[in-house]
Amino acid sequence: MAKIHGDKSPVKQASALSYTPAHGWVSAKQYVGTNDEIRSLASQIKAEKTDDDAGTPPAVSLTVTPMEGGLATLDVSYDDDIGTGAEFTQWGLQSSDYEKNIWTHPTLRSLHNLCPTEYAWIRENVETMKTDGTFDAVIAAWSCDLAADLYQHGMIWNIMNNWTATAPPTTNNDRLDGWAVGGFWVAPSLDRAWVITDISAGAAIWKELGTACCTAGKAIITMFRDGIESYIISQYVLQKSITVPTSSKEIYALANVNKRVSVADMSSKEGVPAGLKFAMPDYGEWLKKAPQVDYQRNKMTITQEYWHAEDWNNYLYLPATY
Repeated sequence: MAKIHGDKSPVKQASALSYTPAHGWVSAKQYVGTNDEIRSLASQIKAEKTDDDAGTPPAVSLTVTPMEGGLATLDVSYDDDIGTGAEFTQWGLQSSDYEKNIWTHPTLRSLHNLCPTEYAWIRENVETMKTDGTFDAVIAAWSCDLAADLYQHGMIWNIMNNWTATAPPTTNNDRLDGWAVGGFWVAPSLDRAWVITDISAGAAIWKELGTACCTAGKAIITMFRDGIESYIISQYVLQKSITVPTSSKEIYALANVNKRVSVADMSSKEGVPAGLKFAMPDYGEWLKKAPQVDYQRNKMTITQEYWHAEDWNNYLYLPATY
């Protein structure tokens, strides 16, 4: 190259440096010389795939353009390896509907935790009820009555979903919006429950049931009777793709693969853009998957996915540590 880059032709013109998200930093140079010298230089650069200044093996693009008088120009462009970190980062969020077994639903899992007796009986007998067609008989016999006393209460509409007392519902004969015979109320403490047996004279008649577990168990048996054996959830997959120079001094973090990442840590630790959070679920956890690496000359693209679930199994997947 000394023969070419001295005072003789080809003569190197001014260099240019540009950046695009898709390709990162790109350098461009132009040489002017005789047609034979330009073609010889182009062949030499193609064979060496080496930038004469940096000495690195970039991705080279060569263009020879003939000129008058036996001259020609050589335009050289190549990926420039000047970066020290990520040159380009792209995020993408995909969602799809997914059908899950009804036994994984939070309602049934809650029954298992809070009412193990009722859960165990249903789990052990649901297939028999299905085979024998005895759902209605079991539901009729599944009595939750605790006392014969009836309470007459009217509940105002705007506190219908905000009642927190463990005593019978608050008395108020104002409105009955939203209430119907058969509707039941479970105290937040899960130790008492009532069912509406009648609505007359502007008030609802409530009958106290045995326990909230009894009420929930009966409702779940009714669900199986109606053929509900699965439910639909939205499954989210978040994808992060970054482009970095291979000579970067920064090491891409491969920690926490197949570990649970909280919603808060997705923003503070994994760098999810604030503008993307509106489309992401604000509950559950993300499972960080192993990265996929595409290595091309002096650039590499690293793609990583995060899989969302309402509740990853704590025994199978450990929490991420930072």
